[in-house]
Amino acid sequence: MTLTHKRRRLGTLAVAFALALTGCSSPDVNEDMTDVEALSAEEAFVAATIAELDGFPGFEQRHVLLKSCLYGMNEDQVAEGADIVNLTYRLPESFAENASAVESLASEIRAVWEAKGYEVEVELAGDGSLWAVRTEGPGIVSRFFLRPTPRFEVNAGGCVLIAEGDFVIPEPLGGVTAENDVFENRSPRPDLDDWDG
Repeated sequence: MTLTHKRRRLGTLAVAFALALTGCSSPDVNEDMTDVEALSAEEAFVAATIAELDGFPGFEQRHVLLKSCLYGMNEDQVAEGADIVNLTYRLPESFAENASAVESLASEIRAVWEAKGYEVEVELAGDGSLWAVRTEGPGIVSRFFLRPTPRFEVNAGGCVLIAEGDFVIPEPLGGVTAENDVFENRSPRPDLDDWDG
């Protein structure tokens, strides 16, 4: 092998290594769903779940979070035209103090999801106790966590397209009051810079 061939081979390896380091990949974006549609689907899934619960105590807080769609090996690149929508509904702290009621509600949620034909996974804490129940519905991923505060966490399973026009937030479910309805924007959506709720 000549010196020229060695240099050429080392140059090729260096480029490949650099590409690997920068995580040269495209973002995984669901192009069949916008962020407005994602939030609507998430809200609808929670609404359909709580409608079937006998022991539902209502919600204390809703938190809607928009995040940037990050990708690359170190998730240091931001996908243009995409974001992530996370929806969290917290149950009352007074309800959380009754461990048996929380476990009973988790069992009821699991039964509701299974009755709808969803596959339900059980997540255990380090001590072997029930930590969360998880399922994947139509276009969403949902978890009900038992502690530290019982809550639903729902998202569209990853990045979605930023819709044209306004970001529409439906009225909250389960009796959440205006002061406990939280919206947070950490996405590139420019139309929300001055959003005041």
